[in-house]
Amino acid sequence: MNSHFRTIPVLDGNGDQLSLYEFLEPGAVFGLVRRRRYRLCTGELVVRKGSDFVVVSTGEKLRRIPNADSDR
Repeated sequence: MNSHFRTIPVLDGNGDQLSLYEFLEPGAVFGLVRRRRYRLCTGELVVRKGSDFVVVSTGEKLRRIPNADSDR
């Protein structure tokens, strides 16, 4: 089971704000960083590309909203 790590506010190509959820992969060993996975609030899988994010199914680029991260 995955553990929700944080919510990252992002903007799509139309300027609409969406919530991107960052999850930690299960199976971490003490002292090691777990692999991160990203999904939109609508469920689509997202990958990180540099400082941006890309929706896997559509190729749409998402930009992080600066200074708007909300750790949960």
